[in-house]
Amino acid sequence: MGTNYFRDSYNTFDFVIIAISVSNLILSTLNLWNAGSTASIFRVFRLGRVLRLVNKSPNLRMIFNTFKNTLPSLSYIALLLALVQFIYAILGVELFAFVRFGDELHKNTNFRSFYDSMIALFRV
Repeated sequence: MGTNYFRDSYNTFDFVIIAISVSNLILSTLNLWNAGSTASIFRVFRLGRVLRLVNKSPNLRMIFNTFKNTLPSLSYIALLLALVQFIYAILGVELFAFVRFGDELHKNTNFRSFYDSMIALFRV
């Protein structure tokens, strides 16, 4: 593309993000500067490169729009699963709070309190 590369705003965006990532990699390798969370912010901007592909391809655009339209329904499913886990955690505390610790039941996985039962059920 030669000098026409920088006429497209997406190409300029790609160049800036990649230049920042490479400079961060070099500086952190030489132990001159550790960007930490700043570098992760720039990595999020790299997702903009994927959105560029969505605009170019009609098939990807259709898949992206389908995903975007199903997000509200997925939130209802997540709420239903959280309600089921809440009910099972209450039942676990009620039924298994006084079971003695053994091989599989120890201080990290038990039903002695509501919090511990939620964590144990989340692991499962």
